[in-house]
Amino acid sequence: QCFFQVMESSSLCDNEHMTNKYQTFVCHICDKSYRFKVSLDNHLLCHSGVKPYECDQCPKRFYTEAKLKDHQVVHSDARPFECSKCGKNFKLKAIRNQHERSHLGERNFSCTICSKRFSSKNSVANHLKTHIGLKPFYCEKCYTRFTVKQSLIHHKCKVNSNNTERVICNECGVSFADKLYLIRHLKSHSNTKQYQCNVCE
Repeated sequence: QCFFQVMESSSLCDNEHMTNKYQTFVCHICDKSYRFKVSLDNHLLCHSGVKPYECDQCPKRFYTEAKLKDHQVVHSDARPFECSKCGKNFKLKAIRNQHERSHLGERNFSCTICSKRFSSKNSVANHLKTHIGLKPFYCEKCYTRFTVKQSLIHHKCKVNSNNTERVICNECGVSFADKLYLIRHLKSHSNTKQYQCNVCE
């Protein structure tokens, strides 16, 4: 309750504005707070599991219409968000902002295992895969596996290179532009396990 008293109604309006300015709406499930009730209402949908907005290009569904509109950009060629430092364009504002932080050298996100710091949550998530040995991306030609998709794309560029000096696998005939990739690939033909657990052996 506000006990603020004024002589003029205009001053009362000013006070009401200031009171509402600092009012917060708190989620009764996770205690997350919002400045506007509509934001809280949108947030509560994530606890209900209801995703009423469906993309007409793919099966993905979203809690809010705003999230759906943000997602639909990935299906177009438009890249409306430009980096103010290097001019590179991005489809999503959040990705552009994340990229701009890399120019500033900001590393506000850290690994919970080794404390190494990164410029984005996504970079931390990719880094954590190296701790658990998760490599979900693999090449269909040589079955070499990678932690992040970008490494797979780089690998495919090497494999599909038109470089005349290529090295060939004698087992399956797949060729590589880099001998290092051939050495890594040859392990896929062997049943030898280079690393062994010293607990269960």
